[in-house]
Amino acid sequence: MDNINIESSVNILEVIRTKYSTSLLYKKISSGYEYSANSIVYNVAYHENDYQDNSLCIFLNKQPVLFLPLYFHQHKFSYFGCATQVFEGELSNPQRLSVYKKLNEHLKKIIKTQKISELLITHNEFILNDFYHQCEINTQVKMFLPLDVESPLLKQTLRKSYKSLVNWGEKNLTQRCIDKNNYSDVYALQFKEFHKEVAGKQTRSNSTWQIQFEMIKAGEAFLHLYFLADKLVAGNLTLLGNNTAFYAVGVYDRKLMQSKKLPLSHWPLLNAIYTCQKLGMNRFELGGFDSDNEDSKLQQISDFKKGFSTNMNIINNLTISFTHG
Repeated sequence: MDNINIESSVNILEVIRTKYSTSLLYKKISSGYEYSANSIVYNVAYHENDYQDNSLCIFLNKQPVLFLPLYFHQHKFSYFGCATQVFEGELSNPQRLSVYKKLNEHLKKIIKTQKISELLITHNEFILNDFYHQCEINTQVKMFLPLDVESPLLKQTLRKSYKSLVNWGEKNLTQRCIDKNNYSDVYALQFKEFHKEVAGKQTRSNSTWQIQFEMIKAGEAFLHLYFLADKLVAGNLTLLGNNTAFYAVGVYDRKLMQSKKLPLSHWPLLNAIYTCQKLGMNRFELGGFDSDNEDSKLQQISDFKKGFSTNMNIINNLTISFTHG
């Protein structure tokens, strides 16, 4: 008979990372950037330590087979305010039934004990089945670009109107790449100040910027800066998982883009995609598509990124609500 037990602690992911780094479960967790140690430290700092780590792992015969990141804030479970998700290792169908029975029993217990009012989680068939009558389903659209094609084909997939804009940037912008091999505080801080200048203010804490600089040093990100006549006019920061990259921060001189109609953003984004392909990434993620957002700026950003995307996924997120007498 299989031996199933649950462990929950603030460092359970670190245990998986250090002791079971070759497991299928950890390969799935580390596929993207979101669950690296630095990414979690970033989220904690960004949210000013408001979230408490209640993450859990299920072990089957002393091997980790299921991981659920759970962060507690204001009697809600999520992944720092976004939908968390279940990661599975190798399980047979009978084992899945047993493991999820154990998981749902544990969830019901801690939901009652901690008086949880809400669990925000990406669709999971077993969790949906147990909590269906307390569940609201919300749809999210995410854009991405597979990188398992030759580089010339990537350019051909661009929105037709982008090709001349990309060519202008490639011809006129001088590029500097910052990664783990040539990290420079000078250029990293220049990017930070450029972001502040374009935004009109510093939008987040110094500690979150420093953590992102640590990501570059660790090979978990790279920074591209672009200059026009020795003036910094564009820059982007790309985050890296084991096989998936994410377009995290893009900053462009809006004054030049508006007054001179200069296409400062197109070549930098395509070049980040090229770089990720050279690094062996399988997929480049562009984030959610905000077509219904009331913020016109976010709509414009979504439309811009959509011109680089070839694929869209529909993600069903579950908002599960609880009441306590």
